[in-house]
Amino acid sequence: MQRSTLERTRRVRRRRHLIVGLGVVAGAFVGIGAAGLAADRWLAVREFDVRGASAVPAFEISRAAEESIAESMFFRRNLIGMSPAALRGALLARFPALGDVTIARELFSRRLIIAAKERGDWAHWCRINACFYVDENAVAFAPAPEISDEPILRVTDASTGAVALGSGIYDPAEIGRIRTFIHALEMLGEDVTQIAILDDGEWDLITNTNKTLILDSKTDPVVAGANFAALLSGPLKNKTADYIDLRFPEKAFYKLK
Repeated sequence: MQRSTLERTRRVRRRRHLIVGLGVVAGAFVGIGAAGLAADRWLAVREFDVRGASAVPAFEISRAAEESIAESMFFRRNLIGMSPAALRGALLARFPALGDVTIARELFSRRLIIAAKERGDWAHWCRINACFYVDENAVAFAPAPEISDEPILRVTDASTGAVALGSGIYDPAEIGRIRTFIHALEMLGEDVTQIAILDDGEWDLITNTNKTLILDSKTDPVVAGANFAALLSGPLKNKTADYIDLRFPEKAFYKLK
C-alpha cells in the first residue's frame, strides 16, 4: 500500500515538473517572439535614401527596394535582418540600366542608403529588329529609337537574335578588341563614329574624317593600329582612301579615292 502511494506521488511530481518545464519553454518562445516583433518594428526601414540615379527615377528604386524587403522571411524586413546582397541582386535584376548598386545601413536613423551606378551609353546599337543603348561592355540596358541624333557611337549589326535587357548583345572578347583599336585610333586623332557589322563577321569602322577601316574577329587591334599609323605617316600622308583593310597583320590594303 505504501509503495503504491509512493509511486503515485512520484508520478504526480514528474507530471508537475513536466508542466512547469513546458510552461517555461512556452514562455521563452513567447518572449522571443515579442522581442522579435519589437525589433522588427523598431528597426524597420524608415527611409530609403537613393543616390546616383538619374535615368532610373529614385522613387522607383525605393519602391522596388521596399517590395523586395517586404517579401523577405519573418524578422528579415528590418535593418539588421535584411540581406544587402539579396537586395542588390533584386535591384540589378529589376533595373538593367543600373551597372552596380551598393547598400549601406544606418541603424540610428533607420535609413537604408542605396548608391546606384548607372551604365554609360557607349553606343546606339541597332539590329534588324530592334535598337538598344549599350554600355562599354555591349550590355543592352534600354531600348533606343531607330534614329537618334545623340553624339555617341552608332552600330549597325546584321545579327537577328533576340536581345534581353541586361544581357550582352555581342561577344565580350570581340568588343574588348574593338575598344582597344578605337582607343589606338583616338591616339592618332581619329574618332570612330559608326560601325557596321556584316553577316560574315566583317567590321567596317567609319571615322570622323570619313575613313572606312575594315577589321574582323581575328584582327589583332594592336597590330592593326600600328599598321594604320604607318599608313598615315607613309603612303596615305595627305591622301584620302576609299577604304583601308587592316585584317592582315603583315600588310594593310587600301584604295585611294
